Amino acid sequence: MADPRCGLRVAGLPDKCSGVLEETIQGRKGALLTKLTSTGGQSTGYFIELAASLGYMVTIEEFRPFRAGHSRAGDLLTNGPWVFTWLVRAPEVSVTEFRAGRSAAGERLRTWGNDTLECKINQLKPAHTIALFAYGD
Repeated sequence: MADPRCGLRVAGLPDKCSGVLEETIQGRKGALLTKLTSTGGQSTGYFIELAASLGYMVTIEEFRPFRAGHSRAGDLLTNGPWVFTWLVRAPEVSVTEFRAGRSAAGERLRTWGNDTLECKINQLKPAHTIALFAYGD
């Protein structure tokens, strides 16, 4: 049987974004799948799908400047660098639970953390943008 880490090494994993979740087989499979199927993109849909492939359910809000004809009275005025800022909303804690058939003997029953999400989005986002992260309600 081939070493399961071989595919990870060939794909350049673990990388600088590997965190606690990649210590499990589920996490390593998710990271490998994301790396192999990621085609790149700049849309909010792309980053929502990227987060989902890593096991995170997120929403993304983009800040837009106030523009006559497009904005309404009472809308926020956002100028300057806010034009290139977006907010990623995620659960307070993302939990990956041990699952028969997807986990291995000796692994933790639960792992949690959002460090991989922040690192991966910051690694792949357009260079001129700023990603903010909000957790919980």
